[in-house]
Amino acid sequence: MMRPNQPVGIAGYGVYIPRYRIAAREIARVWAGGQGGVPVEAKSVPGPDEDTITMSIEAARNALARANLSADRLSAVWVGSESHPYSVKPSGTIVAEALGTTHWVSAADWEFACKAGSEALTAGMGMVGSGMAEYVLAIGADTAQGRPGDALEYTAAAGAAALVVGPAADALALMEATCSYVSDTPDFFRRADRAYPVHGGRFTGEPAYFGQIRHSTTHLLEQLGTKPADYTYAVFHQPRQHLLGGSAAWPLRGAGCRPTGRHDLRRILRLWRRLGRLCPARHRPDRRAARECPTHSGLPGTRNFRGLRDLCEVARQAGNKLMLRSTF
Repeated sequence: MMRPNQPVGIAGYGVYIPRYRIAAREIARVWAGGQGGVPVEAKSVPGPDEDTITMSIEAARNALARANLSADRLSAVWVGSESHPYSVKPSGTIVAEALGTTHWVSAADWEFACKAGSEALTAGMGMVGSGMAEYVLAIGADTAQGRPGDALEYTAAAGAAALVVGPAADALALMEATCSYVSDTPDFFRRADRAYPVHGGRFTGEPAYFGQIRHSTTHLLEQLGTKPADYTYAVFHQPRQHLLGGSAAWPLRGAGCRPTGRHDLRRILRLWRRLGRLCPARHRPDRRAARECPTHSGLPGTRNFRGLRDLCEVARQAGNKLMLRSTF
């Protein structure tokens, strides 16, 4: 478990989702002749002039506005994504320049599939918590990526989320501690010379999603000396539902928790109850999830951070919050 030397929190948050949508039934019509069911109603896709950088800028501007913070006060701008438009040129420098930061700023790109944005957030937490920086901007963004006809094409969507990390005195939500559990599990990957990612379906459920969540959450709760019943809301990482054979979304959060498939909801509840007792009344499904799809950067990804964002909207009533990340 990692804890900052001085209190750190989220000073601002912002999200951007492209307005364009493609219906899942249209994808099924082209590749499957309209046969069979579809996992979601539609997914977001970027416009012809949109990419990870432009979406990051929009989300970042929203976050800075909510924080009532000027860009020149940022000490770092970090962008986590698996769909950076350049292989070498960093997205972070373009985003920083567009926001109007000073030239005396750290800017870099992060890559870790679903966990890229979360790693940027953790690093920002460490920078601010150590006193090396006053404010850090952590962004997670992705464009829709999926090989034509592949299951990913139905659900890999586009969007961005940004969080401003700053001193606890300016924060609307405190970040008490973080825990990272990683393993070399070949669940989801894309080689440098390939246009589309691929997934190893048999690794996705227990060895990846459930295993990572169980290990990291158990360790974090033990180190904090808390139990699940101490938390009012829980936001789970939300992977691509088709790989797990069920619902269109996976977080459990009281502000409108999104598990929509009963089979998947039961599996997540069993996982949570293994860790300790949690009142089932704190989880109610939000049917909106059946219409939305994840990006893969891990900051809304963006749906798990959109779940966290929604909790920020009701921060005064939310009580304690715990975000659960899956790291493959």
